[in-house]
Amino acid sequence: MLMQDLFHSLESKEEYRKWHKSHAKSYLAHILVVLDGGDPDLSGIEKITNWQIGFYNPNDTLACFDMKDSQFNVEEEAKIFKKPGDKVQKLDLKKVKIDLSKALEEMKSLQTKKYPQSMPVRKFIVLQNSNEFGLVYNTTYITRTMETLNIKINAETGETSEECLHKLFDMDAGKIRQMKNSKK
Repeated sequence: MLMQDLFHSLESKEEYRKWHKSHAKSYLAHILVVLDGGDPDLSGIEKITNWQIGFYNPNDTLACFDMKDSQFNVEEEAKIFKKPGDKVQKLDLKKVKIDLSKALEEMKSLQTKKYPQSMPVRKFIVLQNSNEFGLVYNTTYITRTMETLNIKINAETGETSEECLHKLFDMDAGKIRQMKNSKK
């Protein structure tokens, strides 16, 4: 399975082993990939070479390993963005039953049936264990219509957990005039 292979590849790297020795309490929190364009060749999804693997630290920071062309680099730790009181859940890859290509097929099917006007120009896909939805592929499409389409696919069952479409900008002419007048 793609995500497990990716993680095992990271675990085999010396820079990861060194980092993990000094961050033993950190745990896997997410795997992220950004895809450009509408539809990658799903049969070649294993050939994607740019990934981010994130680890949550108990001090509320996140360390990320960026993979580019089979080389991993660790980013400096950064404060994590989360709702107050939320706990960052551990991502258990053994529970992932739906691979990324199957999840992408489901997302494409949902998008073309329910949101045909909202063609993606970029996709942000995060495999994570969400407090609200459990183990999901949490995907945000940036669309040609200047909207975001968020689709959450359960990584254990393949079912859609949530979908929502939002405008990036509200270009209501009345509001634009009000904003211009309020600056005077």
